[in-house]
Amino acid sequence: MTVILPEPRKPTDVAHVNLRIRENLRRRLETEAKHHRVSLNSEMLARLEASFEATDLATTAQRLRQIVTQLETAWLRLEAIREPAP
Repeated sequence: MTVILPEPRKPTDVAHVNLRIRENLRRRLETEAKHHRVSLNSEMLARLEASFEATDLATTAQRLRQIVTQLETAWLRLEAIREPAP
């Protein structure tokens, strides 16, 4: 017996997803979709993608703060080396 496996999905493929959400959230999304003149699906996708972008930005900002701290520490050490002791 030969088992035929489906081909893996490409990142550009569109996948159908069933989603259960509370009615009040669906209504809010629908209201926003009408306000933006897009479909409910488009509104949900935009918000989901934006949540990942926000997470990515927060991670980047945190890393930049760490780099700034490291640079400040390195600068203070460099100044201590350059200045003669009293």
